[in-house]
Amino acid sequence: MYTLRNKFLEVKMDEAARIVSLKRIGCENILTGTTGEGFRAVLAFVEKERLENVAVGSRQTWRIHATKTRLEYVADTLVYSDGLRDDNVAQCQVALHVQLDGEQLVFSAEVENGTTAYITDFEFPRVGELKDLGDGIPTLFVPIQSGRAFVNPGAALSKSDSREQFANSMEFVYPGPISMQWIALCGKKFCLALEANDATFAACAFRVSGRLGGEGAMTLMYDRYVSVNPMSHATLAPVKLKFYEGDWRRCAAEYASWIRPYRPSHQRPQWVMDMQGYYLVINKQQFGYDMWPYGTLPELYQYAQECGCDVLGLFGWYESGHDNRYPDLKVSRTLGGAAALKKNIRAVQAKGGHVTLYYQGHLIDPNSDFYKKEAAPITLRTIWGQEYVEYYNKSHQSGFLADFSHKRFSMACPSTKKWRDLMVSRADWLASFGSDGMLYDQLGGIRPYVCFGKGHHHDGDSPARAQSGGRRKLLHELQTHSKEISPEFGFATEHITDIYSTYPDFLHGIAAFPSSHNAEANATAHPEQGGEYMVPQMFRSCFPEVKITIRNPRPYMNRRFVNFAFVHSFLLEQELRYRSDVDDTRNGTFAAEHAYAKSISDFRRQNWDILGYGTYLDNAFARSSMPSLVAVSYEAGDKRAVALWNDSEKPVELSCLKLSSGMAVAEILTPDGKRAKRLPARLAAESVALLLLK
Repeated sequence: MYTLRNKFLEVKMDEAARIVSLKRIGCENILTGTTGEGFRAVLAFVEKERLENVAVGSRQTWRIHATKTRLEYVADTLVYSDGLRDDNVAQCQVALHVQLDGEQLVFSAEVENGTTAYITDFEFPRVGELKDLGDGIPTLFVPIQSGRAFVNPGAALSKSDSREQFANSMEFVYPGPISMQWIALCGKKFCLALEANDATFAACAFRVSGRLGGEGAMTLMYDRYVSVNPMSHATLAPVKLKFYEGDWRRCAAEYASWIRPYRPSHQRPQWVMDMQGYYLVINKQQFGYDMWPYGTLPELYQYAQECGCDVLGLFGWYESGHDNRYPDLKVSRTLGGAAALKKNIRAVQAKGGHVTLYYQGHLIDPNSDFYKKEAAPITLRTIWGQEYVEYYNKSHQSGFLADFSHKRFSMACPSTKKWRDLMVSRADWLASFGSDGMLYDQLGGIRPYVCFGKGHHHDGDSPARAQSGGRRKLLHELQTHSKEISPEFGFATEHITDIYSTYPDFLHGIAAFPSSHNAEANATAHPEQGGEYMVPQMFRSCFPEVKITIRNPRPYMNRRFVNFAFVHSFLLEQELRYRSDVDDTRNGTFAAEHAYAKSISDFRRQNWDILGYGTYLDNAFARSSMPSLVAVSYEAGDKRAVALWNDSEKPVELSCLKLSSGMAVAEILTPDGKRAKRLPARLAAESVALLLLK
């Protein structure tokens, strides 16, 4: 047994690199048991089609070097099981490093791989088992897109009796779907956070695993995907296990500080800086409906204004319809032709609006000429050498299409120069119609496919960096070229991820919507019952400069979506996707919802100096003791304000709002135009307000 100790933490590890005790000085050990293994790796011998050869820490012969604050485990060869024998030996040297540094343990590793195998999984550290942090039922905070919380996760992970892979686990893959390299388990007082600082941004996963009948016991682990190539050396980036007094905000702030140098800044067009909402229209659907001909663009902009939006986003504006024939897009004759498209874009602009045109930056349709003639060398490839595929189905009234004819797509590897050059060249085509900008879909953080395509020139020759390296190049090239077209030509994409979000001018958000009603309040009152809720403060507080729309695939925005967008500074979004949306829009079916959205959009526009140009500061100036009262702080120069939202069906007592020391109420504003110098006793049900401070 080896002990690492300083004035903050005491950690004990055994001869197999397992953590057997973890505690803060003066507190009890939080581990209720020892995870099966402290280290695990998988070797894949591709040429033999033997892809799951497992090495674990307990089977290795380690040479261990120890000091008061550092441990090193060195294995000169790697013993693994191939499913037939458990004592196979690979010529692969592994050195695991554990460093106690303040309130954190830092884990790193070096690998000298003398075999023909890829190391496809490298799990280190594996921390557990634990049920809580000694301060009540914990909540797991995960930056899934803008952020999400899972209450009492261990209980849920103890119930599954499946034998399938990771049956009792929650897995979070980065970059995308999770937007940052950390997760945090928080109790009432303490936080245990697992944070990676990998500047290569290679594909990885955070995992929280339980076991059937485990009574809430969990193991936290970090898995590096395809971290070591055959016959190569690798130094693996540090992973930090932080155990401190506080909540997830400290980990998030430290991570945001670390990643800042990797996020180049750029000047956004002024119309994006002033943008209120995105009115997303599918002109022609995948299955053939022509819904909104080019001549209807001025009509559509009128509808957009009626619900507080000021930018038209045209999807499916091309002849083949949405999610068809990528990348071979052409102007639609049936929607009106090129002259009509240009004329009606100008008509929208004459009314003060802006228009973006859609292009697909990720998918390739096997029915396209490009796929048939040119795509094979540049598509993403699995370890088997086959193409990765995804399916997108936009059926609306046909059960047959929904059940039997999902449309299949291959995907381009963004590390290939041919694909990047094609994408950049198509930006000129989009701009030729007079649009104000372009949206290249799915580039902002979709699943980081590990690519084994030959000749793709992945960063570091690493399959795991095919996406992160290639997409950063592609996004940079698209941003740069968009401003060569014009400083005011905008560039947008979809998904929310730290390393990608710095390049677009705004994001078409994913999972940016409010929790189910009372989800956080119920979870707070009854944590033993579990549950989950959204925590958009995670991403918004780390990267407040990023412009993000809510995600709303409906022809109206309900009151909660609008209030959620207001308080968290998301841009509004409304979508017209199907034929029934055409009828409902023209018939005024959702006039009341549109009127409310416009009233809040107008209210926000009146205070854009702080809600639009200011900085999102989470709970810096005020804290609410009731989950149903959401309070978010903003600052712009010497101006400070708190956006308030009563997300309940009853008035809420504002005595639950506590201002930070030195802050006082200057004025409170409401969307109906009323202003008061004093904080009222209550905030009306399902309403918002803006509190100005002095």
